[in-house]
Amino acid sequence: MSLDFSPSVRWLDRHIDLSLPHLETASIDRKLLQRAGEFAILYRALRGARGVTDDLLPRWQSVLTAYVNSQEIAEAARKSLPGAWAWLMPYFVLKHLHGHVVPEHEATMEFALRAGFPYASEVVPYRRLDQHYFLSLYEGRSLDPARFVPATALNTCRSLLSMDRDTAYSITHTLFYLNHFGRCRMGHDHPARGKVVLVLQSLLPHFARRGDWDVLGELLIAARCTEGFPSTTLDRYLALFQAQRDPDGYTPPSEATRQAIVDVLVRVLVFYACCITSLVAALLDVAAPPDAEQVPHFELEPLGQENDDHVLRRVLEARNRAVLYLNAQSELGAHVPTFDAVSTPNGEPRDDSAGALRPDRDFVLSGLATHADPGLDNADALDLAECFAREGDVEVVARLVASHLAQRPLNERLSSVLDYLLQSQKPDGSVGYFLRERRLLGVGDISNIRLGLTHLFVEAVEAWLDYRIAKGRASGEPVSQPMPAA
Repeated sequence: MSLDFSPSVRWLDRHIDLSLPHLETASIDRKLLQRAGEFAILYRALRGARGVTDDLLPRWQSVLTAYVNSQEIAEAARKSLPGAWAWLMPYFVLKHLHGHVVPEHEATMEFALRAGFPYASEVVPYRRLDQHYFLSLYEGRSLDPARFVPATALNTCRSLLSMDRDTAYSITHTLFYLNHFGRCRMGHDHPARGKVVLVLQSLLPHFARRGDWDVLGELLIAARCTEGFPSTTLDRYLALFQAQRDPDGYTPPSEATRQAIVDVLVRVLVFYACCITSLVAALLDVAAPPDAEQVPHFELEPLGQENDDHVLRRVLEARNRAVLYLNAQSELGAHVPTFDAVSTPNGEPRDDSAGALRPDRDFVLSGLATHADPGLDNADALDLAECFAREGDVEVVARLVASHLAQRPLNERLSSVLDYLLQSQKPDGSVGYFLRERRLLGVGDISNIRLGLTHLFVEAVEAWLDYRIAKGRASGEPVSQPMPAA
């Protein structure tokens, strides 16, 4: 068989001396701990994968065996009983796969358990499920999802837009431990599948747009292992992720890292910058094989979508508060400015980082302001609304709601976008929380920005309300009416 199926595996194989260096001269630190553990994970995932050469796995097994047999690792584990299990993760993999037993490590685990570790949560610098997954390999038992999933972010998180980078990592790792790092599939009939699909659909555009290839790759492994995940979405982001791979075989963790190493290209520096994301790329290459087993069933709490009537009432009340604010400002002589969508800041800091990808803010706003088609269909508009909501950009979200999303059926994702707009309203009815951003922008007076945003907010929610009210009238249902503006 040939390794041509995965340039990432070839690249990691060429750099195996850096993944697991000779321990007599290596730094025995947490970076080595992470590399060794993730290398062992990939080794386990490659066993049985199609396209692996006959000599690769024995060679990797030999290197891993030398690592777990070394006195340096034995001492590192013994001297730190609370974290001994983390140092011994590669040992657990070899014991699980090959029955490889090291008496010194067995004694270390006995001492750790006798001392009250590794189950003392206060000293675990990892997600709890990480720990139990690898301990289940050591103890030769199956992980019980019903026991551990309830405490994870995947289960408890009820708002899509509250999921930040740390939450995304927690979610992908929870799914990794349940699908054995891409070796199992979540079936069509799995009770958690609906929530998993929604979460992945929401997070993929955000991390793609930011050029965060590390998180994007992990999300794609989870998506590839979820049966029925929309193929067009999966193919789109797979192509984007795979396009980031260097011809040499490595994948940088972010667009910013790619630009930082372009003039360096020193073997050691490139390896340490790119090894983890390249390992993710290799796992993605072999994820969800045709003969994959099914992820065991477990339940997840649903996302916090309210019913249509409750959402309509909340939006209507927020609209009326905004109108009262604008009317009061008008009585004081304030004039609501015309909002120039291209050049007027909305009070939020611009994201001009090297990681940000198109379509950027100016591109989207210019298309919306001129009524030109910025290449958005309704699905893209929802993706972008979530992306800009995560960046705190009230203006772009409001314009997308008014122009593209007003008549879209209400679902969990659109409900989260509307909820973001409602969260942006202050108690006095005005819209926009950005005093700190005002200082960063060097803007002395933000009253015009606040007035403009509040007016824009009213226009956006009115577009959404108009469709719902008209729909209610057509069905003969009584619908509350907005109060008039002065």
